[in-house]
Amino acid sequence: MNAIKVQKFFLPFRLVQYVIISVLVSVQMGSPDYMHFPFVLYSVTTLSFSILLFYDKRHNLQNVTYFLIGFQFFLEIVIESGIIHATGNINSQFSVLFILTIISASLIFRLIGTLLLASTVSVAYAIIVWFGFGGGAIPNNSMQALRTIFSVGDSIFYPIFMHILIFFLIAFIAGYLAERLRSRDDELADASIALKKAKLETDDILRNLNSGLLSIDNTGAIIYFNKSAEKILDYKEENIKGMPCTTVFAERMPELAKTLMQGVQKHIAYPRKEISVINTKDESKPVGLSTSVLTEKGNVIRGVIAIF
Repeated sequence: MNAIKVQKFFLPFRLVQYVIISVLVSVQMGSPDYMHFPFVLYSVTTLSFSILLFYDKRHNLQNVTYFLIGFQFFLEIVIESGIIHATGNINSQFSVLFILTIISASLIFRLIGTLLLASTVSVAYAIIVWFGFGGGAIPNNSMQALRTIFSVGDSIFYPIFMHILIFFLIAFIAGYLAERLRSRDDELADASIALKKAKLETDDILRNLNSGLLSIDNTGAIIYFNKSAEKILDYKEENIKGMPCTTVFAERMPELAKTLMQGVQKHIAYPRKEISVINTKDESKPVGLSTSVLTEKGNVIRGVIAIF
């Protein structure tokens, strides 16, 4: 099984949903006895999968986490069904809890999983209506429920139909958008990996060139200095990176600093130029230098690259 992919706002959404249900059960309904066991089980399950999602970064217990999340959704639907039944049945305003459950499910399950959960919600809602109109017993009063439902006609069928339609519509929209978001995140992750790989490969190539390579930004600060540049100019990158080239090269190779700054200040590039540099042993040697000016949109200078 693949590692669990959870949107970053899945856990906060689930915890908010838990708080809402807790308030309804304890305040709105006064903690009825028949809610005690499922609510305690729901609370333990919520806490368990929250801890696993937070600490199991390597997904070593992903099967357990998947089971707990699925079981938590099941318990939530059961408790929501009890709330709706106790607060007006088909007329209860708390049927919106089912919609919140469907939306949060889309953040971890794929479209097909969200639609399956919407089907479960629809069945639960139908049972609530049946149970309500059957006088509180199933199946003993099932015929009574049928007679009641058929006797009131459209005033019952229309709300039932609209609720189920809304459940599936919300499931499809939320599941589809979550799929798109998940696909975009996967594409961004793949692009990020490819970019890091390309950057690593490019850096390896530049750092191990036989020719010396250095670059400065538009203020003259040294931003890149490869291994060959260290050998030729007798400087260590870690000692000069970020420093102004005019300060670094002023004593031993002022002509190099002047050439680099001409690129920054006057937009002058040299395809080929001979300069003299002095090493730490005070020995002078000629160096063939080529510079290029880096520009961006609007011909704004970004910096200068020198190869020698």
